[in-house]
Amino acid sequence: MFQVRGASGNSKPPLLRLVRGVMHFFHRDRPAGVDFETPLVSGAIRGTEFTLRVGEEGESRVSVLEGEVD
Repeated sequence: MFQVRGASGNSKPPLLRLVRGVMHFFHRDRPAGVDFETPLVSGAIRGTEFTLRVGEEGESRVSVLEGEVD
């Protein structure tokens, strides 16, 4: 299950909220800023391609192929 909060005309980046499962993000434009939340962690990704995975127990893993994570 996931939710997305869009940037509604302000300078805040979109927020991806992933409860469980896998989400892969890829785009060809300049690196994007995306904030994320899982049941155990939150952070910010600045990049063009990443995978966010949340397991059964809430364990979270972010794999960034191009970019960085805070």
